[in-house]
Formats: sequence, structure tokens, C-alpha cells
Amino acid sequence: EVCVQDIGLDGKTEADGLAVSRPSKLACDMVKDHLAGCFTVSDDELFEALAALENADGRFIEPSCCAGLLGPRRLRSDPSTRELLEKGTHVFWATGGALVPEEDRQQFRARWVQAAAPSGML
Repeated sequence: EVCVQDIGLDGKTEADGLAVSRPSKLACDMVKDHLAGCFTVSDDELFEALAALENADGRFIEPSCCAGLLGPRRLRSDPSTRELLEKGTHVFWATGGALVPEEDRQQFRARWVQAAAPSGML
């Protein structure tokens, strides 16, 4: 019943695997009793998380997969949701990194250097 344009987003993103301008009513109905909330992330945040993961663990995943890594950060930063981190089991599922051509990986690495420069995350 809401689309990304209704909340000021344009839907253009490097996270093309996650880009949905209007969620499916069927999907929303199926998860509504299991979902505490949702969040958006910027492309720069995806590339910062990708850099942190590769620097810490040597793993490469598609940038869109990094969105899940940012959920706990969002929960931790808001006192009203922080307690959710203590409940349940949190699963991070990432796929696709092995299928990304090396040329694309190099372009992603250039993006994360660019994204991290202002924030000092790296």
C-alpha cells in the first residue's frame, strides 16, 4: 500500500536484488506477524559494510547482501529497538559473491574507498 516514492526515495540503487518500489501484498501478509520493522540503507552504507567485511574476514559478497549486516546497527542506535537484539535468533544470509566478476569487484572496491572516506569507517 506504500511505495518508495511515497516516502521520498527514488528506488535507484546498487542493491538491485533488493530494489522493490512497492512490496507485494501477499509477501507482506505472510510476514506481518514475524516482522518487527524494516529499514532502508544508502548505497554508501552498503559499500562501507562490504569493505569492513572483506577487510575483517576476506569475504566478498554482493553489495545488496550487506543490507542485512546493517540491521543490528539500526537496532542498536535506537533505544526503543535496542532490546530486540537480545531476543530471538538473528540470521544473516548472503549469496552471490562468487558470481561477481573480478572487474566488478574492483569497481565495488573503488566505490567503498570513496564511500568510506568521509565517515572514517575504515
